[in-house]
Amino acid sequence: MERQNNRPLIWSAIIGFLYLVGIVGFNLDALTTFFKHLVPYFIILTAVVVFSFHRKFDSNFIIYTLVVVSSSVLIEMLGVSTKLIFGDYTYGHTLGYKIFDVPFIIGVNWLTLSYTSCCIAWRTSKSFTARTLTSGLLMVFMDIIMEPVAIRFDYWSWLENNIPFQNYAVWFVLSLIYAMLFFSLEIDARNRIARNIYLILLFFFIALNIS
Repeated sequence: MERQNNRPLIWSAIIGFLYLVGIVGFNLDALTTFFKHLVPYFIILTAVVVFSFHRKFDSNFIIYTLVVVSSSVLIEMLGVSTKLIFGDYTYGHTLGYKIFDVPFIIGVNWLTLSYTSCCIAWRTSKSFTARTLTSGLLMVFMDIIMEPVAIRFDYWSWLENNIPFQNYAVWFVLSLIYAMLFFSLEIDARNRIARNIYLILLFFFIALNIS
């Protein structure tokens, strides 16, 4: 029992250490290219760890997962091709294999961020509206911190390096929709590592912003 109780702490420490190594690697010119190649694997590993702590893999969870992954990738495809949804942006090579100019891993990233934000929001209130808004704000806050790092390390780029307000507005709306789906389906939010992972990711991007 004690070992089970320590699992969130152990895995938080492991993931935290790996992202700390990533911060160092991204800031060493000789290692930057190597660590950029590792980004998709970091995203996958992070998702695997997060969802290994999920408690109830029922049909509702499967619906939520499939909707978030498939719709986010589709919306990103439309966004890149039309320039009308998020603004004028293109994906670089850091996030790996692309389908119609969009890295498929982006769907996993949307899922992990949405899920961890919802798990945090679930603990802050019993109100459906408050939980939904909190999750949306957590998602947008993460995007604000993430954007400069994404541009710097070729995750994606914006026309003339200008991040339009439209991007954050659409992020917020999509995040609200995914949160409403999460809470409407009553997804089990008692994940013991979700908050830690969100904070590790936030620290990672803040550190790269100031380094």
